Amino acid sequence: MKRKKGLKYYAKFYVFVLVAYVIYIVIIGARNGEFDATMLGSMVYLPIMFVGLVWLFDSLLEPFFKRIGRGKQTGVQEQYREFFTTLTNEVNTQCEFSIEDFRRLRENERFQKALQQSYKVMTEGETPDMNFTLLDKKFKKDSREYEAMQVVIKEVKKMMTNDGKDYQK
Repeated sequence: MKRKKGLKYYAKFYVFVLVAYVIYIVIIGARNGEFDATMLGSMVYLPIMFVGLVWLFDSLLEPFFKRIGRGKQTGVQEQYREFFTTLTNEVNTQCEFSIEDFRRLRENERFQKALQQSYKVMTEGETPDMNFTLLDKKFKKDSREYEAMQVVIKEVKKMMTNDGKDYQK
């Protein structure tokens, strides 16, 4: 989930711009030997205008950048997302996991790496370095990860045999 830039972000940005402008005025005043009244007066509106322009730039160009970001997904990324969604649904159907269990699986780096490796096994085939036996041995037999990985292995094998031909290169 992407965070939105809120009022707090722009307030911090305003304080930063104001401090930078005050430092600039002090340096210019020290060089000239006196402070310019117009520069002191512009301290009221110039930082507000600058932050306003940044906000306008962010709000106008955000939809444009979102569209570009959506178009950047490659076929491999889409296939992996589809693969991941299919496996998530199967694990959800076959295992009685709570939302907390799914959160732990999502945050578990070893499990996520094992999912990526299972995708690699499916697309490139089994090798001595990466195969289902190694994936099976990655987790303790009494853990939730092991239970979920058994479903993943079973589904990947099913995808590889008959109805998963579209995933392979």
